[in-house]
Amino acid sequence: MSAFNPERLNINDLTIEEPEEKGELPFNPETYITKEDWESMMEQMEESRDDLFSFVGKAAAIKILNPEVNIKITDKEREDIKELLEVWKKRNWYGFFQFAMSCRILDPKMDIPTSGYHNEIRQAFQEKLKNQMSHYIGMAARAKVVEPARVGRTSTEEMWPEVMKYFETHRKDIQHFTEKATEIKILKPEENLDLTEEVWDKMLNKLDSLRGEDMTQFSQYAMDLKILAAQEVKVPEGGGLEVKMRREQEASEPEIPLIPEKKSF
Repeated sequence: MSAFNPERLNINDLTIEEPEEKGELPFNPETYITKEDWESMMEQMEESRDDLFSFVGKAAAIKILNPEVNIKITDKEREDIKELLEVWKKRNWYGFFQFAMSCRILDPKMDIPTSGYHNEIRQAFQEKLKNQMSHYIGMAARAKVVEPARVGRTSTEEMWPEVMKYFETHRKDIQHFTEKATEIKILKPEENLDLTEEVWDKMLNKLDSLRGEDMTQFSQYAMDLKILAAQEVKVPEGGGLEVKMRREQEASEPEIPLIPEKKSF
């Protein structure tokens, strides 16, 4: 082999290493959800105002899918929501946190009557729900969104191996799997959920099956997919849920490599 001679270097032999292409987002509501979908979701939301539990749930899903949507809530509705939260505190803690999480997403500053539940929820985490792992995961995620200062990771660290064991053994029912994956990402955003291309195909097919048939489930399922596809999922200090997506341009377009400075040899 001849020795390298820099004087014989031909610039035409140089190659430019291009950065690895990042690939498209697995789900982007801005492109996946049609104008007709939005019209149906907004119409169903407005039609449900007489049922505040249903209305707030629909509104929260829409707010996650598009934070720019302005959903107006009257002072009377806010008072009624507060009363309904008190009713759910006495009726069912899971229902309470489901409703309260939707309220936090819709308006992080909304007054939520959380006093009095902490001992109950701690007991539920430590005793009742350990044998009902699906409810445990759901309740823990919702409680974190409502009041992260009191129900944070310390409430789930001990149970985490069991949480992931349950998750890994319940992959067949794609809708249930998606719900649990979303809750786990809220609880521990850095957890590897192993969402392969095959899994995404199944989830998107499920979403397509809901389109036009049940737009309430469609919006809820689309919200879950946005959370799973997000670059960052964060529960702010005061509660609520922030979902940050990579811009589609960043996701799909490779950077144009810089041409190295041309030198004379």
